[in-house]
Amino acid sequence: MREFVTWVDGDLLEIDSLISVCDGIDTVFHAAAMISFVPSEAKHMEKVNMEGTANLVNICTQLPNFKFFGHVSSVATLGRISGEQKIDENTHWDPNSHPSNYAISKYGAEREVWRGMAEGLPAVIINPSIVLGLGDFTKGSAALFGKIKRGFPFYTEGVSGFVDVRDVCDALLFLWKKEITGERFIVSAADLSFKNLFDKMAVAMNVKKPSIKIHSWMASLAWPIVFVVTKITGKAPFITRETAKSARSKYFYSSEKIKKLGFQFRSIDECVDFTVGFLK
Repeated sequence: MREFVTWVDGDLLEIDSLISVCDGIDTVFHAAAMISFVPSEAKHMEKVNMEGTANLVNICTQLPNFKFFGHVSSVATLGRISGEQKIDENTHWDPNSHPSNYAISKYGAEREVWRGMAEGLPAVIINPSIVLGLGDFTKGSAALFGKIKRGFPFYTEGVSGFVDVRDVCDALLFLWKKEITGERFIVSAADLSFKNLFDKMAVAMNVKKPSIKIHSWMASLAWPIVFVVTKITGKAPFITRETAKSARSKYFYSSEKIKKLGFQFRSIDECVDFTVGFLK
């Protein structure tokens, strides 16, 4: 038996279109969100991510015989612990940690899902780290591949979690098949420094590895200058206060909770090789 996917256009902020799309369904995987670290886009991002999720949750709570709502959140909604200590599902949000505008919008979206659960919505939340793999190679983390291919020379010693986009999809399906609801799960394959990740990409693409280390003080000086330039040119900034902070931070994540259920992650090496193979 073959399975087909029917693509339809919709808008999280257009309730009527959502009602039409959701009519007669019993399962939703909610992965739509806006990602931006540009300050001028913060308000719109908050509206899309928070209000849009609230709209979808409200509709699903009213659907008869609804069975499963899978929400793709982010590790950005978890508390931040610098150093070697692992962040897990019990590391709670700290509003005093100066979270990014993106983190605030995703935290608000996640709260809408928890609110839906309290109202009886059968839902589960996954919190991916930085997602790598096939996608729009002009945006987000997927754009890193293009930058390295073009000879991007810079790196930082910041550390973060990374995960293959295929594992994000598989994790949702894994939890759906197990009928697990009312919980959240970190989805992160490995913790790597940005230097380590960039080197892997460069080797896979047979290009020069980044060799210029960006120190904290350099990033702190760069983003205000870039901000002024973007105001003059109108182009989107390639570095902001938030991305500069993220690039030099060191965060480590634990995915033991979902691993204990039997879920297995692809290695980041496999992810990089697969993605580069597609680009070639």
